[in-house]
Amino acid sequence: MEEKSINEKESLELISRMIATSKNNLRIGQGNVLMYFGYFTATLSIVIGVLIGITRNPGWSWCWALMFVFWFFMERLKKNRPATVVTYTDRVISQVWRIIGIMFVITFIVLTVSAFSLHNYGIMNPMMPLSLVYVCLGVSIVGAVVREPYVTYIPIIGILFALAMMVSIYLNGMMYFGNIFGFGLSFIVIMAIPGHILNCKAKKSC
Repeated sequence: MEEKSINEKESLELISRMIATSKNNLRIGQGNVLMYFGYFTATLSIVIGVLIGITRNPGWSWCWALMFVFWFFMERLKKNRPATVVTYTDRVISQVWRIIGIMFVITFIVLTVSAFSLHNYGIMNPMMPLSLVYVCLGVSIVGAVVREPYVTYIPIIGILFALAMMVSIYLNGMMYFGNIFGFGLSFIVIMAIPGHILNCKAKKSC
């Protein structure tokens, strides 16, 4: 079978179509994966922060595990979507989030085992800033893959807040309410806003 070679112009057009298709595939219904995760995390942070503030019981922090439940729910939702054309960039994005997810799980398991083994639950404090760093890296990589500068560079704000949280934990040895609410706000900035940007671009390309 004879293979047909393509010129530089056709190659660039093919890459552009793949990127456009990937942007469109990031959508779920009228929303977007990043938007859903951003708003869910922000809402969860408010609920946890309020519960801890009212009860003075830091045990409510274990409710952050609901993010894994939400992640599983989103994966099921994506599988139930109508079949779409899966491009190379789609596979790259999928692999990026799979690796980010593995990092989440490993970090959570290691910190949880350490906390229970040493009877020091303050060991769990780095989980929030580390999670923020992981997500920022994931969103930035997605932005670079689909060539959206705003999506690529907006997560830098989240990285800065994650570093501020780490410094706060190091200096004070504990997590403050401001960090919990700031964590949720950061997800609005680094996930929900880029999600809206990608969603708008996807609609315009339809």
